[in-house]
Amino acid sequence: MKRISCLSWSCLLTVLALWGTPRETLAQEKTEAATRAYNAAVGLHNSEAWDLAANAWTKFLNDHQRDPRTDRAWHYLGVCYFKQDKFDDAVKTFDTVVKSFPDFKQMADTLLYLGLAQYNIAQGGKPEMYDTAAATFAKLIAKYPAGKHVAGATFYEGECLYNRGKKKEAAGKYAVVVEKHPTHAHYAQALLALAMTQTDLGQPEAALANYDKFLAKFPESPLAPEARMWRGETLFALKQFDKAAKAYATSAAAKGFAKADYAMLRQADALAAQKQFAEAAAAYAALPAKFPDSQYVPLCNLEAGKKFYAAGDYTKAREHLGKVVAAGGADAPQAAHWVARSLLKQKKPAEALAVVEKILPAAAGGKFASALLMDRADAVYEIPNRRNESVGMYAAVASKHPDSPEAPQALYMAAFAAMNLADSAAALKYAEAFMTDHADHELSLGVRHVLAESSLMMKKYPEAEALYAELLKKAPGDRDAEIWKVHRGTAMYLQKKHEETISALQPAIPEIKNPELLAEAWYRIGRSQAALGRFEEAVKSLEASLKAAPKWKLADDTRLVLAYACQQTNNLDKAKENAKVVIDEFPDSKLLDMAHYRLASAAGWEAT
Repeated sequence: MKRISCLSWSCLLTVLALWGTPRETLAQEKTEAATRAYNAAVGLHNSEAWDLAANAWTKFLNDHQRDPRTDRAWHYLGVCYFKQDKFDDAVKTFDTVVKSFPDFKQMADTLLYLGLAQYNIAQGGKPEMYDTAAATFAKLIAKYPAGKHVAGATFYEGECLYNRGKKKEAAGKYAVVVEKHPTHAHYAQALLALAMTQTDLGQPEAALANYDKFLAKFPESPLAPEARMWRGETLFALKQFDKAAKAYATSAAAKGFAKADYAMLRQADALAAQKQFAEAAAAYAALPAKFPDSQYVPLCNLEAGKKFYAAGDYTKAREHLGKVVAAGGADAPQAAHWVARSLLKQKKPAEALAVVEKILPAAAGGKFASALLMDRADAVYEIPNRRNESVGMYAAVASKHPDSPEAPQALYMAAFAAMNLADSAAALKYAEAFMTDHADHELSLGVRHVLAESSLMMKKYPEAEALYAELLKKAPGDRDAEIWKVHRGTAMYLQKKHEETISALQPAIPEIKNPELLAEAWYRIGRSQAALGRFEEAVKSLEASLKAAPKWKLADDTRLVLAYACQQTNNLDKAKENAKVVIDEFPDSKLLDMAHYRLASAAGWEAT
């Protein structure tokens, strides 16, 4: 369970800012040079120029080691390090104060800073420092039991103990803050931490009591008077959804309970939160039957439809969503959106399109207008003879609704659809627009794929190579990584970077599972080897390509290059054999002339 110490940090910093400020602006007595140096350091410190102040305090300490203000100088030097997040230096400096100046008047401040610096080091990846920090906070509490820092130190001691797995001891520290310091800035955090730790320790009753107490003191929403209802709400807030569902069910079943319909609604919410979508859908659907006059009937019909959709029961989803659509009103566009999605799931794009086009006029300008326009584009995309229209529809969603949740998906689909329609220029246009507006979106990887593929198709080989390299760097384990590896090699080959092609593709061979891609990889390797005059190697690579996929899209060219390589190694029978395969098995090949030439050339060599 995530701890809450970060919640108290801002409060503590405000107080620490005061503790870390020198309490005098001018020094009296002492030597004149020391006083000037001290006052200069004070000025920098008070202006929060922490790096410059640290240098000034260090110089003061080096130049005036016998000055009676050295204890304060060491303390303020530690503060400067702390403010710069140089926690290791801060620890060493505050340790000097503790060991060398045991009677320092601001020792309580020093100990708190020391403990917090140690705590920050622990948070940064050295968990053993939690033990050291806990000991420092305990020392502060023992030495200054009535001091102003006791509550904060106690809270952070509890945090250190919790992070070391000492949850029972941590709970004891939180309880001290809750019981003895009800007005302290850390009270709320300690109360919540106590409840959370009691949950971890298997003390649900105590935990729930403290959650109730916390919610009463720090409400985020109005409290209902019904204890069971609040118990359910509290459990739901703790993400104990199963227990919450049971608590809500008990409340909903109570005779004469004025909010039974609300309890039933929340029971369904708790089931949905557990992703028990079929059960949640049934619970939502039951409310209109049991409470037909409830204000929650429209909402439950909508949610029942959405949860039946999530459960994969698209027919029942449309049954309930259809009621919302028929009733009209504010939720009708959202319901129509889910009706369309359910029809698309059942591969009924024409019906989905009809639903969307009927509701669109009423939804124009509303919250779900962009979602419905996206549904329309998706439906058109799934209708083969209208797919080309979808590109413009997707682009229009992004253009007309640039701030909508659908805008990134729309631009992605515009680029993807254009790529699949072999319109590389349009694919590049929309992919580049996506990267301009949504570079950090989760779909950016897919868009980079479109950019790379489209660049390759448009013979922008250096750009394609760079894009494939970027994809492999960002997501080396992606399911499309083998495509990127092979096509990066292809982009290199098409730039006549033959050595680089071989170096890039050969290590990737064991990772390529798709036969067509494996054939392409071996083909590019073989082609590059042949270009470099390494014909024996080329023969092996090209044969590997044909073994992987004998009829892959460039199999005819593979055989002709193989025939050439065989000819160069004086294996004329194999050269003629491969040329003849092209003639016999690829009658529609555009390379038939070359095949006949290669066959004749090999025969000519044989004759000589």
